[in-house]
Amino acid sequence: MEQELAFTDINSTDYIDLNADSDDDEIGDAIADWATIKIQPQLADEDEKLLSKSRYGHSRTIIHLDIDCFYAQVEMAKNESLRNKPLGIRQKHIIVTSNYPAREQGVGKLISLTKALEKCPNLVVIGGEDLTEYREVSFKVTDYLKNFSAKVHRLGFDENYVDVTEQIELKLKQMQDRSENVQSLQVVGYLHQNSSTTKKETCDCNCHQRMIIGSQIAAEMRDGLWNMFHLTSSAGIAHNMLISKIASGLHKPNLQTTVNPDDALDLLHSLELKKIAGIGSATSKRLRSVGITTVKELSCIPLAVLKTHFPTPQARMLFQCCRGVDDNDVIAAAKPKSIGVEDSFSGCSSMMASKKRLSDLIKHLLPRLTDGCENPQTVKLTIIKHDSSSYKRESKQCGVPCTFYSTKDPDKRCDIILDIMLSLLRKMIDPQKPFRLRLFGVTFTNFKDKPPVASLSISTYLQQSNSKNCNTVNKKSSTTVDNILQDNNYTQTSSNHHHNKDGQELQQDVVPEDIDLEVFSQLPQQMKKELLNEWGKRNRDIKAVVSPKRKKEGTILHYFGRS
Repeated sequence: MEQELAFTDINSTDYIDLNADSDDDEIGDAIADWATIKIQPQLADEDEKLLSKSRYGHSRTIIHLDIDCFYAQVEMAKNESLRNKPLGIRQKHIIVTSNYPAREQGVGKLISLTKALEKCPNLVVIGGEDLTEYREVSFKVTDYLKNFSAKVHRLGFDENYVDVTEQIELKLKQMQDRSENVQSLQVVGYLHQNSSTTKKETCDCNCHQRMIIGSQIAAEMRDGLWNMFHLTSSAGIAHNMLISKIASGLHKPNLQTTVNPDDALDLLHSLELKKIAGIGSATSKRLRSVGITTVKELSCIPLAVLKTHFPTPQARMLFQCCRGVDDNDVIAAAKPKSIGVEDSFSGCSSMMASKKRLSDLIKHLLPRLTDGCENPQTVKLTIIKHDSSSYKRESKQCGVPCTFYSTKDPDKRCDIILDIMLSLLRKMIDPQKPFRLRLFGVTFTNFKDKPPVASLSISTYLQQSNSKNCNTVNKKSSTTVDNILQDNNYTQTSSNHHHNKDGQELQQDVVPEDIDLEVFSQLPQQMKKELLNEWGKRNRDIKAVVSPKRKKEGTILHYFGRS
């Protein structure tokens, strides 16, 4: 995430090495305008030499594969008649993406629906607010790429990095064993070459041969994606993730570009900062404010100076990026830290409407609790109030109750989370006063491998196979709670309450309906007591979360409450 850090003033004791004998005087002037300080060649940082070179050298081959206009292509794959028509995917009143026929008519990304139709009256518009199908296709693409390498990193819905280093080494060995001429191999697609020289010495580490084979593997991947899913893609082949991502965007759509390691720096230095992954808008804005707009200009700044204006990790990243150094490994994406969904709208001003919108969000979110994310411990509600002065996000969160894990019924799970969301919402707004909201967000976080211990207690083994979950006792059971309590020195004090021999009050609705009372009655007394305490605590926790505070009786406010 971009760190919001302002530049500090450079005092007279700071120095910067501008390499006064550089061939590019304009760069020196631009940076000098920022620094307005003395040139001090001695200024250095002990990390510079270590960070200036990759520990991998040119040994790796990494493919960045980007599905062209992903949402639009998923729709075109379902309906081939749309492939040559201008197509836009709408979310609310915005065209979030479009296919290339639409882009040729001026309909780009994140353009209002009204403006898009003005530019292209024959635009076909398809709603894309439900991401379920797009998400499914995205995972299928990643699974397919795993046939080429175990090292696949999925990034968003439409991008994947694939490390094919091992596969290429195996291919080269097989060719050598068969005495095949490696020099006869040809690059598939475009090859980016240094524009300032006509001929360069070939690197002696055989990286050019590896890049050629990488381009052939990339072409095979792209052919497979078209044959299996009818999706076209663009690819970049390079020796690290940074350069491969840049390369994949050089020739689009449905093309690929290879960049040899010794041509990477030339490519980088021709780019503006905004083209580099990892340099966001805030960082670019700060660098532009001091006259630095290109990667080449940034490469003139010593690491020591970068560290005075950015946190050390970010300074090191900037220093390495502008030198084409990226030692990040391609690894499978880790389990997400959170899974959430949001919905924005023009206005929501009633609890009934809020309940409907939150229920829809939860129903879309629950099916995504898979693949190691089945057991969230925390759920968070986010809102944005419709305030003309600001659109500030507000959030509140609480623990997920044990009852959520004890049922697999999606409707009951939805009701449990919905009650929590409404309770949190009441703490963020006053339902008795006029309000207007413009966004809801529901997020699950803090995933664990197993449900909470309480939800895996012995009560799990007492559940009947065909019972309905609710918080009342099964009246049809031959063994009732009354019998169980009386058999163990419990005495009934009212129709709804019991006391044990120690005087502890127990509510009749403590025992869930899905518990087999016949089995429960055979348990030792101490075990029964522990289970009753557990169920009672669980019910109290739920009531504490979902029940709004009641007005005190005996006050004037009590007489205005709803019955």
